[in-house]
Amino acid sequence: RHRYKIRTRQYVESGLTMLEVKTKDGRGRTVKHRIDHDGAPDALSPADQRFVLDVTGDDSVVELLAPVLTTRYTRTTLVQLSAGVRATVDRDLVCTDSTGRSVGSNGVIIETKGLADACLIDRWLWRNGHRPHRISKCSAGLGALQPALPSNKWRRVIDRHFVMVDDVGY
Repeated sequence: RHRYKIRTRQYVESGLTMLEVKTKDGRGRTVKHRIDHDGAPDALSPADQRFVLDVTGDDSVVELLAPVLTTRYTRTTLVQLSAGVRATVDRDLVCTDSTGRSVGSNGVIIETKGLADACLIDRWLWRNGHRPHRISKCSAGLGALQPALPSNKWRRVIDRHFVMVDDVGY
């Protein structure tokens, strides 16, 4: 079964909004397909719809698309050009579902990207007692907000790091 994630992403500093379709290649690696997106984040133009159809090959998907989650966070990106490594540090994460309920993360999410080997940042995190966890902000946020959804894969992260926004007064 082909799975994909479709989202709009707004970049605050540059003012750009992108429409992204994330798929997997034959080796299970994530591939991002993206185009500039004009208009409201939760509305797709006919050109946007054609793009989604071209990438997914699924003509029923466009009719079924509806906003399910808004994620907001502050991101800092660290880059070590000489090693070809970068890390993103996301904080102040708040996920809001289509009913208006929100959960927040009580920590930071650090994702290292680059070579397959552990980088300097990975080794520093390990030395300081931080072990890697797989996370999807979207899937964990939905799992925390909608208990009827399967969330076993994310349960440990949800239980440790997500709290209802009303409980902490965000």
